Amino acid sequence: MHEHFLQSNTWAKFQKALGNTVLKHTTETWSYLAIVEKDRFGTYVYAPYGPYAVDETALGKATRHLLAASKGQVHTWCT
Repeated sequence: MHEHFLQSNTWAKFQKALGNTVLKHTTETWSYLAIVEKDRFGTYVYAPYGPYAVDETALGKATRHLLAASKGQVHTWCT
């Protein structure tokens, strides 16, 4: 799978250096990198150019996994 730079390990390291929590998971058919950010509006998860999936079924799996991974950390969703 070819990922966008904003879904790469390099971007994850940069976000961690900024103090952001990074959620990342990869399988053979889908992957995502999401950033948990906090600002004056609350806490939210942002997955720039993601999740990436090979088909619609895989996209559903990736989205469900990301939702489960972010439970308890987030109040607002951004896409």
